[in-house]
Amino acid sequence: MDDTRYYAFQSRWSEPAEFAPLLAPLSAGAPAVVEAVAGLVLHPVLVARRGVTPHAGSGDDAESRTVRELLRRVLARDGRPLAAARAPERRFIGTCRDYALLVCSVLRHQGIPARLRVGFADYFVPGFHEDHWLCEYRDGAGWRLADGELDAATRREYGVAFEAWDVPRDRFLTAGQAWRAVRRGALAPERFGVSFIGLSGAWFVGGSVLRDLAALNKQELLPWDYWGLARHLAPGSGVPDAVAARLDALAGVVAAEPPDPAAVRAAYDGDEAVRVPAVVRSFPRGGPLDVDLTAM
Repeated sequence: MDDTRYYAFQSRWSEPAEFAPLLAPLSAGAPAVVEAVAGLVLHPVLVARRGVTPHAGSGDDAESRTVRELLRRVLARDGRPLAAARAPERRFIGTCRDYALLVCSVLRHQGIPARLRVGFADYFVPGFHEDHWLCEYRDGAGWRLADGELDAATRREYGVAFEAWDVPRDRFLTAGQAWRAVRRGALAPERFGVSFIGLSGAWFVGGSVLRDLAALNKQELLPWDYWGLARHLAPGSGVPDAVAARLDALAGVVAAEPPDPAAVRAAYDGDEAVRVPAVVRSFPRGGPLDVDLTAM
């Protein structure tokens, strides 16, 4: 797997389909793409913080699995070119995964290798590593991290000094790095999760390891999808020793900077309990729901 070619092509989830021509006018390069995406999507936490009244049809926005559906909703509310920032009440109400997937889609459309990374950011809640998804893109001979959520207003709110298109590596731990830190006792498991809904723990970090490995194999699922090895991980549960040992091995693959393409593919293809199945267990609104991905 040549990662400079593999990640330059769309996945089934990042494919814009009939909306692809609308991406062409966007300015090239990660800084401009991040700025454009930040004007189309709004995180539910920011909706609450800013007192925004979202569009009436946005209640299930974050359950949209494809860029095609995301763009369909954006354009149905405001048909202007995608470079035009939408008013907050007309934006797609989505999670960090949606920002990251849209940035990834646009960069891939421009021929720039890009992929999603699942992990934890330390720049939202002091002393806590918030569940967060970024777009990792090829820049010259190396890879940079981009956070489409960090427009100028959000950076001011959270006191973020770095550029959104160049997130420092020490401010974002990939899921594998987080798992390894928890396992060796360097960081407490309760410091990882989703602060605004009170979820944290080793079980959460373990599920994120699978989601990061899947994303590296261009299976960019939702933050609340569980399957295989992680299917029975849940709040209040421990991680069985046998599962933890298997997660140790997977974390070693995805924690590398950058991950070895051959190892990433082998880890994913070689284990049925790791590969994304046809049906995943999802928790879009708290309760479990089995989702048939073949119908998407």
